[in-house]
Amino acid sequence: MTTIGRHYKLLRRVETALRLGLDVKTHLVPADDASLEYLARLLKYPSGTELLLSLRSCMKETRTMFESLLRSLK
Repeated sequence: MTTIGRHYKLLRRVETALRLGLDVKTHLVPADDASLEYLARLLKYPSGTELLLSLRSCMKETRTMFESLLRSLK
């Protein structure tokens, strides 16, 4: 699976867990610790902090790839 594919899969899993596990219709990761920890457990992460680190890394890497792609189109 490609990097973009893995990132997309992770973000869709988070979105699904938000909808089903926390019963919220949002794309925002919860700010409160209890909800974040619950979301992390649903997604099989050891902690909310680890989930946030993974999401931030995923988003940063995806942004870098898209920026590189856009630069190559100039």
